[in-house]
Amino acid sequence: MHGEPDGFGSISGDNGLERGPGDDTVTTDSASLDSSIVDVVKNSEHRGIVSDSSAIIYKTFTGKDAIIVIDDKRFPNMKVVLFQLLSPVDFVMIDPNGRRIGKNFDTGEEYNEIPSAFYSGYQTDDKYITVLNPLDGEYKIEIQGTNNGGKYGILTSYISDDTSVTREISGLTEPDQVTTLNVEVNNADPEGIEPEKIVTLEVLLNDIIKAFELGWITDKKLKGRLVKQVKAIIKIEAKIEKVGEKDKKNEEKQIDKLEQKIDKKLARALLIELKGYKKDKINEHAYNIIKEDLEWLINNN
Repeated sequence: MHGEPDGFGSISGDNGLERGPGDDTVTTDSASLDSSIVDVVKNSEHRGIVSDSSAIIYKTFTGKDAIIVIDDKRFPNMKVVLFQLLSPVDFVMIDPNGRRIGKNFDTGEEYNEIPSAFYSGYQTDDKYITVLNPLDGEYKIEIQGTNNGGKYGILTSYISDDTSVTREISGLTEPDQVTTLNVEVNNADPEGIEPEKIVTLEVLLNDIIKAFELGWITDKKLKGRLVKQVKAIIKIEAKIEKVGEKDKKNEEKQIDKLEQKIDKKLARALLIELKGYKKDKINEHAYNIIKEDLEWLINNN
């Protein structure tokens, strides 16, 4: 037996974990160092044990008594936002002030522009970003497919003394495909935190292709029909933009409105058609992802 909770690390479900208030204690095994140093018993709550024991820790490492001890280093109502990857993707986060932390997709280096944030790095199995005392506003998450792509999952958590909220979003990605997620943070209403995938026609197209590669769409003709319809919409958009370039009298806003109108109508038609497909041709995972993509295009155009 490995002792790992059932479902731990999975994209969906509760990861085999149950959240509770805790009992403010530290076990003896956790607090000791296998007799490598003398154990000292300190009467303290779990959250305050480090600051309460700072003088003892200082003397253990230096052999000297601390001249000044600041014994009230607990930060009241600390707030943390945590972004955690559960799948083969890398990511970079951009805060409301435009500062970045995470992987630079172009150079392979790492952004570290937010002093109160920490990035695990991308050369690890557990990839995450934490933001201490987050700003109110929109956080943009850009994810990039790695290896062979596949199904990705992202957990977004807001944690404070009073609140613990976790939201999950999942989707499909091709290798090197970049998908954008927006997360609105409101410290006055942490329960409202909800990641939103920004869907483009290219994202929809890649979701269909990857669903077929994963065997979620089993009918090759169905996959071909869906791909053909999405490519037709992309082609229409390209023609509209080309006309706009030739006719300088057409303002960009008019072109955008026309594209949005066409996207919405064709997405609605495709959604109606999708509902008619038999379950033996497309499974629930693929159906839901493509359906959500189409609904986003309809509601945001």
